[in-house]
Amino acid sequence: MNNNNYLLQKYEAISLILIIMINKLILNVPFYVVSTVGSGSIINLIYIGIIDFIIVLFIIKFFENFENSDIIDISEFLGRKSI
Repeated sequence: MNNNNYLLQKYEAISLILIIMINKLILNVPFYVVSTVGSGSIINLIYIGIIDFIIVLFIIKFFENFENSDIIDISEFLGRKSI
């Protein structure tokens, strides 16, 4: 009698691992920031936010040239066309 009702499928196992990893990241980031930086954690978060905002603006400015393009068109422009 081979009963496979209790075995996880491949996508279910991957989903569970991803859920655990994302949960760990979300819950441990504030603790890590406060324990590392201490009282300057608010200033550090503002600093990181400003840097992230500048990077997002750079990416938006870069993609304005590729309005109706997908990732393959952009990669062909940056590199060379594959065979």
